[in-house]
Amino acid sequence: MAAHTSAASTLAFGHPKTLAAVPQTLPAAPATVSFPASAHPACLLAASSASGSRRRSVAAMVSAAPAVGTAMPSLDFETSVFKKEKVSLAGHEEYIVRGGRNLFPLLPEAFKGVKQIGVIGWGSQVQ
Repeated sequence: MAAHTSAASTLAFGHPKTLAAVPQTLPAAPATVSFPASAHPACLLAASSASGSRRRSVAAMVSAAPAVGTAMPSLDFETSVFKKEKVSLAGHEEYIVRGGRNLFPLLPEAFKGVKQIGVIGWGSQVQ
C-alpha cells in the first residue's frame, strides 16, 4: 500500500520529494455538451414507448437556457444613512464612516430588506 502511494506521488509530482507539478497539457474543452437519447441504451427510463418522450423532455430540461430578464436581488446595504468622510489612502480616494456604538440605531435602516447577515472575524474585536 505504501509503495502504491509513493508511486502515485511520483507520477503526480515528478519526484517524490519535490512539490513542483509535472507539466501537463489539458485537452481543449468542447464548445457544447450533448447527451443523445440513443447513445446509452442501458440508461433507459422504461421499456414503454413513452420512455423516449420522457428522455427527450429530460434532455430538454437539462439543456434549457436560464430565464433572461429576472433581476438579481441587491446584495448591498443602504449607505446613505451614514455620514461618510472622503480620505486618501495610498493614493486612492476612499470613503470611511467614523463612529462606533452611536451608529447602532442607524443599522436597521441601512439593512432594510436584507434577509441574512454573516459576520466573519468579529472575535478580533473582543477584549
